[in-house]
Amino acid sequence: AFVTHCWDEPFGEFVDSVQDAMANMMNPLPLWICSFALYQDDGVIQNMLEVPIEKSPFVRVIKSLDKNVGKFIVVRNTKTDLYSRLWCVCELLVAKREGFIPDHTLVVGRQNEAFEPLSCLHARAFDRNDHEKIMRYLINKFGHREIDEIIKVLREHPSNHAGTENNRAL
Repeated sequence: AFVTHCWDEPFGEFVDSVQDAMANMMNPLPLWICSFALYQDDGVIQNMLEVPIEKSPFVRVIKSLDKNVGKFIVVRNTKTDLYSRLWCVCELLVAKREGFIPDHTLVVGRQNEAFEPLSCLHARAFDRNDHEKIMRYLINKFGHREIDEIIKVLREHPSNHAGTENNRAL
């Protein structure tokens, strides 16, 4: 299962959300979480990302998931809008293209209701080169209106938190 998250969430909230996701799977799957799977040194990770989008670790992992049992797990949080982060937008669109959205997607975690629904055109990346590369890829493959519609569906998905029936697939 691929876990998409924004890196800026409170860690305890993230762990609770991942536990919720695991509890909602009949047969829990191994999780790929970039913050644990990739060596987190600025130079090393930057080198991993200086490749075409299709060869980035995120895209390669999503494409490698088994289409029958794989899951795309969206971990929202109360601090940062997941889709204000351009890599998260990219992961979402690759998961959509690969057929994981909506049937193999699980949305977990609380979302701050005060987040304003910005367009993907306002999403940002830490590195300027990443921003340009990802934005060009997304707009060429999908178009910003289609991207914004998919993001809208995820933003409108009921708030999910431990102990509720709202931890469910789209």
